[in-house]
Amino acid sequence: MSKATNKYFPEVRECAVRLVLDNPGQHESRWAAIWDHHRDG
Repeated sequence: MSKATNKYFPEVRECAVRLVLDNPGQHESRWAAIWDHHRDG
């Protein structure tokens, strides 16, 4: 595994993935959703 994979607790990763996958249509793509939430902190 890479360092980026272990950077966050599993619970945080699961929450982030759920946030992106459970809200389709709010962004043009999954990448756009990830980037948007990443910028918000």
